[in-house]
Amino acid sequence: MKKSIVFFSLLLTLTFSVSSQNGRAYNFPQETMFVHMNTTLLFPGEYLYYKLYCIDKQKRTLSTLSTVAYIELVGASNETAFKHKVVLEKGAGFSDFFIPTTIPSGNYKLIAYTQWMQNTGIEDIFKTDVKVINPYLAEKLKTSKDRKIYGGTKRSVSNSTNTNASGKTSKIAINLMKNTFEKREKVVAKLLNSLAEGGYGDYSISVRKVAEINSFQKPNTTRMSAINFNKNGLVSPNNILPPETEGYFLTGLVTKVGSKIPAQNVDVAISIAGTDFYFSVATTVLDGTFSFTINPNFPESSAIVQLVDDNKEAYEITLNKNAPIDYEVLSFKDFEIDASLKGAITKRSVYNQIENGYYSVKPDTITAMVPANSFVRYEKGITYNLDDYTRFPTMTEVIVEIMKTVYTANDTDGNKVVKVVEREFARPTQDNALLFIDGVFIEDHADFLAFDALQVDRVKFIRNGYVFGKTDYQGVVLVTTKDQNFKPDQSLGSLKEIDLFVPNVQKQYFNQQYAQETAKISNRIPDYRLQLLWQPTINIDFRELPFEFYTSDVAGTYEIVLEGFTNNGTPISSIANFEVK
Repeated sequence: MKKSIVFFSLLLTLTFSVSSQNGRAYNFPQETMFVHMNTTLLFPGEYLYYKLYCIDKQKRTLSTLSTVAYIELVGASNETAFKHKVVLEKGAGFSDFFIPTTIPSGNYKLIAYTQWMQNTGIEDIFKTDVKVINPYLAEKLKTSKDRKIYGGTKRSVSNSTNTNASGKTSKIAINLMKNTFEKREKVVAKLLNSLAEGGYGDYSISVRKVAEINSFQKPNTTRMSAINFNKNGLVSPNNILPPETEGYFLTGLVTKVGSKIPAQNVDVAISIAGTDFYFSVATTVLDGTFSFTINPNFPESSAIVQLVDDNKEAYEITLNKNAPIDYEVLSFKDFEIDASLKGAITKRSVYNQIENGYYSVKPDTITAMVPANSFVRYEKGITYNLDDYTRFPTMTEVIVEIMKTVYTANDTDGNKVVKVVEREFARPTQDNALLFIDGVFIEDHADFLAFDALQVDRVKFIRNGYVFGKTDYQGVVLVTTKDQNFKPDQSLGSLKEIDLFVPNVQKQYFNQQYAQETAKISNRIPDYRLQLLWQPTINIDFRELPFEFYTSDVAGTYEIVLEGFTNNGTPISSIANFEVK
């Protein structure tokens, strides 16, 4: 009998879990993080765009260790405005956050980290200051009588190109044909790579109007790398969090009902529904804990966790929450706003309202995620479309009347179970089949056999054998309902549906065009963009790389910022300014 052993990643995860509880330090390099952000001053109706760069401190190149990262915006009262999970591909990832009108004015901290970085404490994670001004919550705004601006620093602006954040000549320069442009004019620029192959790498570009209101200095790769690479935080020998090398973790505890004694050697199954569903089984260890590693490319936001045990009513499941960051050590500067800035605040708020009013004609596009594959994704099987046959009310009748190589039999307790013939003329198997409805694992065969077959669109079965947890299975039966929205009975104490903290979706960000064929339509639409371009993924593999964008109806000084790292780990930061008249 062919058996597919599908729990390699699970065993790896359990090894991590056991090791951490025994105080073992892992032999992995430490990581640090840099975040390229479009601004440190935000209003409701605006987006905070960000690109994450996770760096291997040992090699000083983009890390291949962690596959997910976390980014949070934390207020002075230690409240979290948002927390995102971001997929890292070869050490880089990006997303955004829309600032709602419910966020009060104040100084905030943007922090970013991987789970592996949490072991070295908050001093070793990325953090920078961000200011939010919310004119819609006026009671939260304080004005400074002495007209001094708190919580920020003034930056000088000049029409310079080819400089990094320190004012020195950049190794990858931004070249503009001119420094002054008209409104709605096309800007053609180039990235000039003076390092040849040494400059090849991963970068991001932001083009944004320089704010009239003072804020915090944006971090840049060269300055942050100089600081963070010199830190060498020590990994605590206790409560070590393992690196999320294959996806993000979901952990929990199984205890005995009543006594709360940890239950060892009990199987726990997890199902994430969908066409390409996720299914795995973990077996609890000595202290009753279990752990799953979930591929972040499973997009569903909920999962079914259930016990797989003949005595499952005797146990209960508790899911762990993500380990929190200690915000108490964060320090925030005082926040006040100069009363003379009322006009600038009002104007910017009006621009944002107009832009959001026309968002439907300037939308971002969700990037299609390459879905993760279920364990049977490439297995051959036979599918029955039930509308091609006489309809029967239960799955028992469907199996008996239609599916000749799937059958029911009595187990040792006399209960009806589903079996799949391994091959023609094979002996009856002792192993039961794996059963799924819309990707949800059905542990109770009686429930499966009694399911309303009139709701079913098709049934597929696969002959192969599998091993999950402590159990051997022979064959898989996959039921797809017409609505594909099956939910199991959650009144069972051994089963619960949980919300998953899934990674943010990626987008193709809108880039305004004023091409001749669309000019008649575009000219009638207001354009008060302050963010002219956000391009989070730029791979430089030539001496020159052109890029372009259009100016808006907002005059003033704009800043082009390039951030990133070469393939050999050299931090690159370049700035160029231009004027819109």
